[in-house]
Amino acid sequence: LQQKTNNAVWGFAVPGETVTVKASWGSEARAVADKSGRWKVLLKTPGHGTGYHLTVQGKNTLTVRNVAIGEVWLCAGQSNMGWRLSAVFEGAEDAASANYPNLRIFRSERKHSHEPQEDCVAKWAPCAPDSAATCSAVSFYFARTLHQELKIPIGIVVQPYAGTPIEGWIPREIQMNDPRTRKYAEEMDEESAAYDPALAKKQLERAMQRWKLGERKGKPVLRTPKNWGHQYPGNIFNGMIHPVRPYGIRGAIWYQGESNRTRAAQYRRLFPAMIQDWRESWGQGDFPFGFVQIAPFGYGGDTGQAAALREAQAMTLSLPGTGMAV
Repeated sequence: LQQKTNNAVWGFAVPGETVTVKASWGSEARAVADKSGRWKVLLKTPGHGTGYHLTVQGKNTLTVRNVAIGEVWLCAGQSNMGWRLSAVFEGAEDAASANYPNLRIFRSERKHSHEPQEDCVAKWAPCAPDSAATCSAVSFYFARTLHQELKIPIGIVVQPYAGTPIEGWIPREIQMNDPRTRKYAEEMDEESAAYDPALAKKQLERAMQRWKLGERKGKPVLRTPKNWGHQYPGNIFNGMIHPVRPYGIRGAIWYQGESNRTRAAQYRRLFPAMIQDWRESWGQGDFPFGFVQIAPFGYGGDTGQAAALREAQAMTLSLPGTGMAV
């Protein structure tokens, strides 16, 4: 949990059920589940420490043990952020020595959704060789540096999704005033309106037969409407960001941009809009937001587009509380 703040603790119960959350450091809060069964409390946390526990009591009782309090950071982006520690230079060696029980990792499975999701598939794990090896390399090195220099518990909420444009990470409704995003969404909606589930199923069956006969590579999957996919505006936000709000955080780090190389002018608007929306939706003020400027890689020869995207990223530094790693 994030230290020295009012941390949101939330869950599900029977509608109308009273839920009390007690912390071993002395804080207590209660709430009544709404019509859909959702409840949330704000629990004040002290300075950093370990060995705490939480008791959540309604008609049943749940106890969360081995709770650490320190600094919590959200780590999101596309494949750059998701790239595993085991796949980078010296990553195997760094993973093998990664025994940091008070560095905690929460990494969700990739998820995109046309509707905001209330939960995600993930759990907290202490940093050990196995959990470090599969962790995002950028997130691991960032967290390890904080842990070693601050000498306090560190938690990272790791939410990467490869190949995603920034449009996927921002709620759809706040993007519709952008002409290019609106046109992009409308084209996908029109194509999806003609989607025929029965035809898609028959196509899958035929493709499966060809795959079994060795006539095609890669096991086929069911074709679904395009606006259900991970490229559609808002769908990554719904599946990866909405479920973890408003977990108490110190700040966020971000590594994305390649998927928007051809739309740098639009990125000038969308990237600051995303940062501002996340800050507003967390309700924790203008928390620090650090990001990596994409590398001066060739990208198949489109160096001009990549340079324009880097310029758009640098312009985002006009927002307060932002920082860029070059």
